[in-house]
Parts: sequence; structure tokens; C-alpha cells
Amino acid sequence: MRDALGALEIQGYLKSLPRKGYLVKPVTQKSIRESFQMRLLFEKVAVNLIIKVASDSELQNILELAMKFPEASQNSKIVEFNELNNMFHMSIIRAAHNSLLIEMCEGIMENLSRILMIDCNQLEFANEKEEHISIAKALVERDGEKAEELITEHILDLQARAYSNERVNI
Repeated sequence: MRDALGALEIQGYLKSLPRKGYLVKPVTQKSIRESFQMRLLFEKVAVNLIIKVASDSELQNILELAMKFPEASQNSKIVEFNELNNMFHMSIIRAAHNSLLIEMCEGIMENLSRILMIDCNQLEFANEKEEHISIAKALVERDGEKAEELITEHILDLQARAYSNERVNI
């Protein structure tokens, strides 16, 4: 149990209070902003790496994953959507074939998933399927400029919808 609590503290979810126990770290506007900033930086780097190093089958798998998103009219559950969304974005990161990038992005995506689960009542997923398919098609076509533009717009729109209506361009 102590090892698990220690691991959660290292990952930034808990704060140790000597002789009292642990406190779950609150989600702040600063942590949300910083998480989105890092995700945007990492995914922009990833799409540019993918164009150079990913195989055609990896890119096709990303497109197939994008096709699995529910239609806007379907009432998908936030947990299922979140899992599929994480799979899609992490498949982009993994196709970059950079183990350090993968490791850092896993932490950021996990943190953002936690944040999104807290505030999921505000979210609308009207264009998610189309956005993911557009990103995947740009990758399949190896159009790095378009893929970067689409992933940037996608992440910034989610940030604005989810939290503060302010977009932090990078």
C-alpha cells in the first residue's frame, strides 16, 4: 500500500502529509493550462516525426481507430469516449517511435483524462469523429503541415470547451 501511495505521489496525484496521511492534489487552472500546453507541444512534435518514421500500416491503424469514434448523434459515455480518445492520441505518439516522448505523453494524457472526468458535464463531443478522421487522413497522406494545423486546432478547441474559453497558442 505504501509503495502504491508513494508512486501516486511521484506521479503528482497525492501529497504526503507527515504523520497525517495523504492529500489528493487539487486540479487547478494552472495545472490544466500547463497540461494542455505540454500535450500540444508533444503532439505537434509527434505528427512531424510520424511523417518521417511511421510505417504506412501504422498510419492506416490510426485512421481505423479514428473511424471507431461514435457519431455526434450517438450518446457516448464519457468513460468510453475518454478511453478511445486516449488510444487514438497515444497511437499518434507511439508511431513517432520515441520512447521518451511516449513516456512523457502517457503522464500528460493520464493527467488530462483525470481532469476531463472531473469536468465532463461541460463537454460536448459534436465534431470529435470528423476531427479525428481529418487528423488521421492528413497523417496517412503524410501532410505534416496540415496534420500539425489540425491537431493544434483540435487540442486548443478542447481546452477552450473544457475550461476557460481561452486558447493558449504555442
